[in-house]
Amino acid sequence: RQLGDIFGGKMQRNLRYVDRASMRASREVRLPFLDRDIAEMALRVPDAWKIRDGHCRYFARTVAEPLLGTECAFRPKVPVQDPQRAWVGTCLRDYVSDSLAGGNLFVARYVDMPAVRRRYWQFLTEPDSVGNLTFLMYPLFLEIWQRVLRKTVGPCAAA
Repeated sequence: RQLGDIFGGKMQRNLRYVDRASMRASREVRLPFLDRDIAEMALRVPDAWKIRDGHCRYFARTVAEPLLGTECAFRPKVPVQDPQRAWVGTCLRDYVSDSLAGGNLFVARYVDMPAVRRRYWQFLTEPDSVGNLTFLMYPLFLEIWQRVLRKTVGPCAAA
C-alpha cells in the first residue's frame, strides 16, 4: 500500500495541491517527509510501529504525544481535499461535457475517448463509484494544452 501511495498518483496530487496553496499565499513550503532518505527509512520501519490500536503512524504519534498531548497527537487524520471532483461535477461540468463531446479531439489519437466519456458519465451519476479523476484530467489537460499551443504557435507545432 505504501508503494501504491508513493507511485500511484496520490502523492503527486497532494504535492500539486500544496504547491498551489503555498503559491497563492506567497509562502514556501518544506515537505521533510518527502526527502528520499526519510522516505526510505520510513519504508523500513516495522509494521508494528506504523499501525497499532487502529492508529496509523503510531510511532510518530507516540513521539509527538509528550509535546502535543494525547488529544492532538492521536486525533483522526483530516484529509486534504482535492477540489477537482467538486469543480468537474459543478462549475466545470458544462465545459468538460462540451470538450468531451467534440468530434475532432486531438487526444483521441492517444486515448480511448468512448471509455473516458463512459467513466465521466459514471462519475456524474455515481460519484462515489469512481476513484480519482486522472482518467479524465490528463486527457483534458492535454487537449487544452494542444488548443492553446495551436492558437499561440500555429497548427504545425501542435499537430
